[in-house]
Amino acid sequence: MLLVAPVRDEKRLEIPLELVNAQGLERLKQTRSVIPAVTHVDYSARIQTVDAQRHGLLRKLMEAFYARTGCPVLVNTSFNLGWDPIVRTPREAYNTFMSCNIDMLCMGHFVLSKASQRATVRVVIDHTSDEVFTDKLTSPCCSTGLSHHRDTLVCDQCGYAFPVTEHIPQLFWPHEHLDNTANVTELVKAFYEETPFPNYDDQDTVSALIEKSRRGLYARCLGDTVPYNSSVLEVGCGTGQLTNFLGIACRQVIGTDMCLNSLKLGEAFRKAHDLSRVRFMQMNLFRPALKPGQFDVVLCNGVLHHTADPYGGFQALVPLVKPGGYIVIGLYNKYGRLCTDVRRRLFLFTGGRAKWIDPILRTAKLSDDKRRAWFADQYCHPHESKHTFDEVLQWFDDTGIHFVRGVPALRPEDDALHDGNLFLPQPRGTALDHFIVQMGQLFAAGQKEGGFFVMIGKKPGLSTDTEVNDFWSQELAETQLERMKTGPQPVTI
Repeated sequence: MLLVAPVRDEKRLEIPLELVNAQGLERLKQTRSVIPAVTHVDYSARIQTVDAQRHGLLRKLMEAFYARTGCPVLVNTSFNLGWDPIVRTPREAYNTFMSCNIDMLCMGHFVLSKASQRATVRVVIDHTSDEVFTDKLTSPCCSTGLSHHRDTLVCDQCGYAFPVTEHIPQLFWPHEHLDNTANVTELVKAFYEETPFPNYDDQDTVSALIEKSRRGLYARCLGDTVPYNSSVLEVGCGTGQLTNFLGIACRQVIGTDMCLNSLKLGEAFRKAHDLSRVRFMQMNLFRPALKPGQFDVVLCNGVLHHTADPYGGFQALVPLVKPGGYIVIGLYNKYGRLCTDVRRRLFLFTGGRAKWIDPILRTAKLSDDKRRAWFADQYCHPHESKHTFDEVLQWFDDTGIHFVRGVPALRPEDDALHDGNLFLPQPRGTALDHFIVQMGQLFAAGQKEGGFFVMIGKKPGLSTDTEVNDFWSQELAETQLERMKTGPQPVTI
């Protein structure tokens, strides 16, 4: 890597006269040889030779490539994504492979094909078919099929036409009369159309989104827990930051929300960064436009407590989960939210001043747009309810959902996030355990924004792909690595 050699004259290409004096990136992009990816602006290249004695498998691979293409050179670059360090283990190599658009992964005698992974999604060209949406959408008005007609989806039973705006199917259907002035759904919908939350910063990129998501321990654990090749639904995705984060890896992820303005922000990010396994759609969670039993994981964070009927909304989500799949819901806690209620009353009394009393608004790194969005969501929301651990556990019991764990853990002696696996069961604790933990949330709200808790359940039935896969556990990975060094024949996975 410290030495360079000149590219042979016969392999060089002449630069067009109009580009000879180009500068900066335009000069860098010029094609100077038959191997332009490794040719510097001065026609030098860092060439590394591969011999049969020390690197036999790689040598054979390059010889086969040469025989097929006539080119005896391959680009050698670091195996990592821009937001991760260079891979060191088979598990890290597999995770990187599944988190990007690499087609094949070769590790010793093992060959993994991306095309054989179930969640691989082809790019949609003609907009008449979509592997992410295929066999999942249904008419929210009649619960029947939908037919494509140009830029609309038409109910097969009543013929109602639902527009598709900027690749977002608008399948929202009201569950109450629109002329009802007390309709909470319409109030909340109008609120978020005016103030999408959370907003994107102008500088947000894929790496920035990953870094930001990983800073939150819960989001990082969720990204590590939700398996590759799984189908994921996020209901009430807002601007789709979690949907996009989970869809960077090889998962099919659909984000739904009732607010089109929020969805447009998520779709703009998805399109700009070519997240081909992510889709967004407008939907009312009380009138799902999705067929039952289609998703390995259903997420609904910070949504049900903004509805007129939180338990009814939960009941609408349960049928969407596959047997053996998981449902993850996040709600405001009755006790942990008390500090926010006090601050809300103080803001109302002072006309919105004294914002420094909010621990999030005291953060200097927040942009003005995010400050406004946070303040509106926390203190100006038209409807909010609070709930307890015992209440949600009763929801689970009534709908046949098996409790898995809570965040925070439902017992004081348990750590909800320490092991990093959100689908690993923990005890549900006693009523006294619940009281102690919830009172702890009240005191935690003084140092940071508290009052939010997550409950995870599993739908009984046959195991699905969401079961924890131990093949790439550290112990087995080391065993596989040894086999890769000695195995006689390639194995396609």
